[in-house]
Amino acid sequence: MMDPARFLTILKYTTEAGGKREIARMILWSNDLLLDLAGDGFANQQHAAAFLWPAKDQLGGRPAA
Repeated sequence: MMDPARFLTILKYTTEAGGKREIARMILWSNDLLLDLAGDGFANQQHAAAFLWPAKDQLGGRPAA
């Protein structure tokens, strides 16, 4: 770590209630799920991401206000 004094140590690496390790696993799980749901029609992960990116701004199929 380049500058350890800049970071708060709020979360421990791993805990029963969920630490950094558990949060990272949830993020990786959701990433894997999105890739699976996107299907095989993309050249690479960046291509799938470019397709999925606009969906983050939509709610129920309509652009978010």
